Amino acid sequence: MIYKLSYVNALGGRIEFSWESGIIVSEKAGFTENNIEMSLAQGVNQVGATLQGQSVQPKDIPVTGVIVRNARETRKKMIEVISPRVPAKLIFNEMYYLDVLPRMTPLVGAGRFHADYQFILSAAYPYWQSMTESMHNLAGFVSTFKFSRLEGEQLIPLFNISEPVRFSEVKESLFTDVYNGGTIPIPWTVRFKANAIVDSPSIVKVTTREFVRIKKLMAINEIITVAFTHTGIKITSDRAGVIEDNFNYLDLESTFFLLDPGVTVIRHDAEQYLSNLDVQMYTRDTVAGV
Repeated sequence: MIYKLSYVNALGGRIEFSWESGIIVSEKAGFTENNIEMSLAQGVNQVGATLQGQSVQPKDIPVTGVIVRNARETRKKMIEVISPRVPAKLIFNEMYYLDVLPRMTPLVGAGRFHADYQFILSAAYPYWQSMTESMHNLAGFVSTFKFSRLEGEQLIPLFNISEPVRFSEVKESLFTDVYNGGTIPIPWTVRFKANAIVDSPSIVKVTTREFVRIKKLMAINEIITVAFTHTGIKITSDRAGVIEDNFNYLDLESTFFLLDPGVTVIRHDAEQYLSNLDVQMYTRDTVAGV
């Protein structure tokens, strides 16, 4: 299979591994496999054991290959980009990425034009995330306007300039189908915006009735962002550009549920003034391997 790997560090350094770049990957591990640790208990005279829990472990990714041209210049760039203690993204075919840190920086042979190399990356979060973030509009205005559609090689106009055109409309349903196109349950980010005062905005996972609620009377034009990621939870408020930590407003009965693969029905809500609320949810499809 022809593929391209890109390594992009947090300082903006980038190096590509492909036939075109002349840096070939001949052997790699950790792209598809994951190690799962199982917690087992065994009673007296029990045959086998009882499964009590499972956890997917962090993983190392060893990469070995050959530089097929300009080895001297490539060696210097590889050592500069894959640098100790500098976080990076390992990107597969510009589609999925893995957050990594170097565990072993590049060991590159002494060849002037051709040289072997190897290095090891470590991924604390072992799953690959989509490069594209999806936005799901739970409440607010939904775009309804399109200039045209393509049928074969012909553009078909979708509106008559002499007639009234509706550019958007208010989403009336309290329920939204949020689609996770990956294979792994995923976290999410939600953005609440108050067009006028809103009391205690929330979202609810309909099937389980789990919810996340912010116990606060939002001011006009205030934006509260609830960022739930694999590294933690962050809740902030933006009032005219002034950013404040709002974690203390989290309802203690809230549950930070994951979105299962496929469709999850989400309801948005508020204790008062629900019609003043705009809500958007942002997700990234995630897969176990590429």
